[in-house]
Amino acid sequence: MLLIANGKRVTFFEEHFQMENALNSLLEDLRSGDPAIRFSVLPRLDDLTWTSASIEALRSLLASEDNPAVREPLTLVLGRLEKKTPTLHAGKLVQRIEILLEDPSRDDLVLVLWLEKVSLAEAPLVSMALREARWSDFPSHSLPAILRYFGKFGSFEDCSTIEGFCRHPDPKVLSAAVEALEKLNPESLKGLIVPLLVNPVPGIRSRAVRLLYRWDPQEALRHFDSLMFSEDPREREAALAHGIFYPFQSIRDILLRFLALETDLDLLRRGGALFAANPTLEGPIRLMEIRNACLGEKRAVLQEIMTVQIQALFDAGLTATPPLDFMEDLEKIWRERQGGQIFEQLSAMLDSGDPELRRTAAQALDSLKAYSPDAVRILAGKSGAGFGAGFGAGSTASSGADASSGSGTASAPKDSPSDSQDGASLPEKLFTPDSFTRLSPADRVRLLDALDPPSWKILLPLLAEFIGKASKEEKRAVANCAKRLGRKSEIGLLCPLLLDADGHVVSAAVEAIGSLDPEMLGSQFSQLLRHPEDEVRASALRVLVGYDKQHALSLVETMMFAAQNRQRSLAILSTAHFDFPTVRDLILKALEIEKLEENLRQLGAILKAHIDEPLLLEFLVRARSRREHLPSFWEVLSTDLATRIAKPGETPTQLLARLEGRIDKEQADGKLAPKPYSLPAIQTLRKRKAGNQSISQGAIANTTDRARPGHSFPQWISATFLALFLAAGSWCVLTTWHFRSDPNSGISSGEPTATATATATATASPTSLTGNEVFVEGAIVFIDPSGQGVLINGEKPEATKYFIQFGQVRPQTKLQKGQRFGGRVRLVGRERQTTVTELLASDR
Repeated sequence: MLLIANGKRVTFFEEHFQMENALNSLLEDLRSGDPAIRFSVLPRLDDLTWTSASIEALRSLLASEDNPAVREPLTLVLGRLEKKTPTLHAGKLVQRIEILLEDPSRDDLVLVLWLEKVSLAEAPLVSMALREARWSDFPSHSLPAILRYFGKFGSFEDCSTIEGFCRHPDPKVLSAAVEALEKLNPESLKGLIVPLLVNPVPGIRSRAVRLLYRWDPQEALRHFDSLMFSEDPREREAALAHGIFYPFQSIRDILLRFLALETDLDLLRRGGALFAANPTLEGPIRLMEIRNACLGEKRAVLQEIMTVQIQALFDAGLTATPPLDFMEDLEKIWRERQGGQIFEQLSAMLDSGDPELRRTAAQALDSLKAYSPDAVRILAGKSGAGFGAGFGAGSTASSGADASSGSGTASAPKDSPSDSQDGASLPEKLFTPDSFTRLSPADRVRLLDALDPPSWKILLPLLAEFIGKASKEEKRAVANCAKRLGRKSEIGLLCPLLLDADGHVVSAAVEAIGSLDPEMLGSQFSQLLRHPEDEVRASALRVLVGYDKQHALSLVETMMFAAQNRQRSLAILSTAHFDFPTVRDLILKALEIEKLEENLRQLGAILKAHIDEPLLLEFLVRARSRREHLPSFWEVLSTDLATRIAKPGETPTQLLARLEGRIDKEQADGKLAPKPYSLPAIQTLRKRKAGNQSISQGAIANTTDRARPGHSFPQWISATFLALFLAAGSWCVLTTWHFRSDPNSGISSGEPTATATATATATASPTSLTGNEVFVEGAIVFIDPSGQGVLINGEKPEATKYFIQFGQVRPQTKLQKGQRFGGRVRLVGRERQTTVTELLASDR
């Protein structure tokens, strides 16, 4: 007989052997003279899978055991597993517990096991006996069980004693005390919320956040969000464990973003279980958007979560559509919504003052026109916009003419595909080598745009030979056609296009290969992301989303806040290939600073496709600071967004007025005295505690190092190596896109760049190694690509540049160029104009 255990195949005999070893181990622990080891038996009992055979084996061990100190707890454990009532007569249990409490040499494990059997009728007498025995002075290993007992049977008079354990150093005791107070008198925990929120144990902090939700839901959700996206997986796990206790709608958006960004599949399934337990009609479409932006195992896990939720909807009678049909309907809805968003974004780009952006947008629409009426309509309306030099030779320009007049070009030959846009009616003689090469380049492009699957198969052998001498428009048309009709086995046709001199051809090839088999681009990503053309980098980013979403998001964020409009516009367009929860905050942030109307219209198109009331509320907050800039845009967009979600009985104007009133109230509340349990205040307290500990440890280490002969030489090596690494990192940054579009951007400004500073640092030698500790503060001007440190324009303690090296102490939040940064540092040395330091405690 075969079983599966921890992903491994095991025989029945192996499982039996493992259980026998576990039981023998438990028995040995019960024989121990150390009370803590004896108490460790209790949680392990819950971790084992008990069957009738394993219980019988435990019964056999009990029969062969002679030690009375082992037999009694073993008997109670067996009774617990068999769910038998105590064999004591009425009143005898209370008497037995009283005798144990009076015995100074009692076995506390036996006491705890007897307490588990106390009934409601017996509880008052047992509680009285525990109070008289001063249970609060009992050893720590017995306190969690006693606190759980009082949480079940205690009264208000026990609360003051229990409160004393809410600062206990043992997290098990502390957690049990909080749980007991939560049942007996939750209001008493209000004054303990700050020390609980700064507790070093993630499970206790997560429980404290759940408690905070009773009194301040909004602030609690900020804490919950911080835990859910912590770098520490224990904090994410603890937050998920308490997620079931929150109203689902209040944490839905946080959970969606968690599912979008989480890479741990086990945590992903736990988050998905919350969706499965709370099925809603809008849930599956939101999950589908996240699933479609993923690849590999994560995509499969998200598909499982979707399937479970759709089945739950069907079982609950919330939909009459069978699950498979429901999934197909969702796919159609998602494609239509995504298509509408992209078309509106591209339409906004067609109004750009940048000819290259207009060209990019027109090419993107042109690649869709063969199977999208919306693309044809938009191109027809913009046919006179001018898409940039060299574009429109028989492609977009003629498409616009065809869409408006229904006629082909005057130069079309007799067998030209311009006579019909239906691939099924194309004569096969067009697909011979001679006839295909006799067509004009414009007609070959139209032929490729009109192909259907059978025609693609016929033409494929010709394209392999033709692709090397094709024009750039023809190469791009081949790539677009392969993206629409090709198969994974035909990617070889597209690979040469990745080396083409024209960036638009490379971009089309990247998009095509990414849609057929993204893994084929795995080794090419680093090169494509350094390509000199913005369009190529943006296309590579869109494909990278499925592989490394965090990396892709970081790159898109850099582009979205670049100085060059083209990079910002392409970055906004690239967000369409992310799931919305991932880029939600980034889009709202961009709304606050973007100045060009066509880019703002792109951002508005994304909001329209995903608008709900919480998102509209956040949009209005951003809009308040921007309404003096393009006031008509903000007014029209606000009304449009409100119209999309206004419910019967409330007009869009009334909805906007209600939300504006809510914003006024929240802003007025924000001007009051800061709450001591607010997330920034708690983060500051935790950093201060961690900083004090780091400083103490650092002082000891520094004293030890100074006593060691030759101390300065290793530090000199460390500082110089750091400077060289910084210079190398700066050189890598120069090869990325934010300097590509304007080669002189770092020279014409006349300001020293981070690269120049790092290079100067690398060639200098240290002048002093003081070892002093100071507090520095200033604006970040450079972030080391590998995350080893930052360069700041210091204001405190003096106006100079500081390179702050991250050792064991690292910032808690993601840093950005231009952001304020401060912290306590140790001075390492000085390299020309830059002071090299080591971070001891950060304020971020």
